[in-house]
Amino acid sequence: MENFLRDFANVGRHSFLFSRKRNAELEHKTYIRRMRFDGQRIGVIGINDFGLKILKLWKQKYRRSFWLIGYDNNTMKAKSLWAQSNLMSDFGEDIPRFIDKVKSPYCNDKGDDRKQSGIFIICADTDEEYDNYLKELRNPIDLDYTGIEETTPFGLQPGDIVINCLGKKIVLIQNDDLDIVYSFDFLNFITNS
Repeated sequence: MENFLRDFANVGRHSFLFSRKRNAELEHKTYIRRMRFDGQRIGVIGINDFGLKILKLWKQKYRRSFWLIGYDNNTMKAKSLWAQSNLMSDFGEDIPRFIDKVKSPYCNDKGDDRKQSGIFIICADTDEEYDNYLKELRNPIDLDYTGIEETTPFGLQPGDIVINCLGKKIVLIQNDDLDIVYSFDFLNFITNS
């Protein structure tokens, strides 16, 4: 049953009277709109046991600050987890759509280009699976098949961050030939200094 207490809202010179339930709905819509443009998005690839632990931790501690987008080779697993558990904000049907969701929006509400790093957490079970995910992130599409020009930036770009949970390493993408790799110990050193 709806609470019949009312609240006032002022917009410019006008005052509005509405129910508290409607106020909660409006606040949620405002939060979603703000997160679409201002919130950092993090991609979690490989929804295994460790991936689920990461999703649960981020949901508990950082839900209001980050959007989590999940991807797994088993698309139905990612889709059902998104629909039923509310651990993820969205999911990627395939690698190109996953990258697009993690890196979007490409411009702000004024139309200016946004330069932001993509953050990808790879929760692979084996080194081979990690290498396959990283390869797909670097070259997610066949340019000849899609008709996209080769100058169109897509996939991992310089400045993107990849976290290898299996190898406990943080990879800063520089270019096709060189990446900077740090161990998790480096992260502990930075946070404790």
